[in-house]
Amino acid sequence: MHTLSNSNNEQYKLLLRHIEEMLNAPSPPPVPLELDGDDDVKALHDKLIKLRDLWAAFSQGDLSRQITMRGFAAGSLKAMQSNLRHLSWQVQQVAAGDFSQKLQFMGDFSTAFNRMVQQLGDTVTALREQETNLLSLAKDLNTEVAVKQKALQALQESEAKLRLLAERDPLTGVFNRRSFFEIAAEKLEICKAQNLPACICIMDIDHFKEFNDTYGHLSGDKALVHVTALAAINLRDADLLARYGGEEFVMLLSGVNLRQGKVISDRIRELIERTPVSKENNLPAVTISMGVALVQPAWEGAREDPFIQQIMQSADMALYQAKKTRNRVIEAIPQKPDPRLE
Repeated sequence: MHTLSNSNNEQYKLLLRHIEEMLNAPSPPPVPLELDGDDDVKALHDKLIKLRDLWAAFSQGDLSRQITMRGFAAGSLKAMQSNLRHLSWQVQQVAAGDFSQKLQFMGDFSTAFNRMVQQLGDTVTALREQETNLLSLAKDLNTEVAVKQKALQALQESEAKLRLLAERDPLTGVFNRRSFFEIAAEKLEICKAQNLPACICIMDIDHFKEFNDTYGHLSGDKALVHVTALAAINLRDADLLARYGGEEFVMLLSGVNLRQGKVISDRIRELIERTPVSKENNLPAVTISMGVALVQPAWEGAREDPFIQQIMQSADMALYQAKKTRNRVIEAIPQKPDPRLE
């Protein structure tokens, strides 16, 4: 029976201890001095160093190392490296939405991985179905909202048209008589609050019946529109212009005293006098007569109909005086209001 010499026995023990340290020590130990001259030991040491490096790299997730060694250990590491690389690729595919991936080489981990991928696929499918349903519902809701908005817009436009018809004179586009009294009361309240005067002016087209008889009713309508437009360009946003009836118009001039009201009225009268109704249709200019009445800021009851009617009556009386000679502006003599309104 072959036995080892003492020297060989010591070297054998040193080699076993060195291999154990290479497998267990945190850092690889150097080759013992007693074995340093043995090429086989040195080759084994180098191989173990490479295996340690590969194990450390794999344990940290680094699968990029190239394995050039041969043998069972190296082959097993190559197989593990290949499988782990394939697993990484499969995880990337799952992350990209491919839920058909199946893992076969890692036992219980493969079972858990495959179950997880299946559940992810089912969840994503359910979410996509819900998304499709929600998109369809949102589309239906958007369509319904659009229909309702269109109906609401049409209703608002209809209401605006009805309100316009109720507030405005259809021929000239200015306010009608009823709207004048409502809006004038509000504007007079503002003047009263600011202690400002105002003027109410009634304007009448001179010899309008003769104009109609001579040039026709359509031309008469042109004259009404023409006079309204020329009067409007001399008014401010704070003022008010309305058709009072027939060929009569009424204006409220806010913050204006009687002298200023007459100046504005004369400016409108002169502009109308020198501007033909229609050059294209050879329609001559018309003239107007106006009566101007002062609304004093101290008067009370601006929202009371008798108060406005009283001022209108004063302006109408002044208009009556102006109509005697035509093409004139006459101021009403300021009077104290009816004591019953105070």
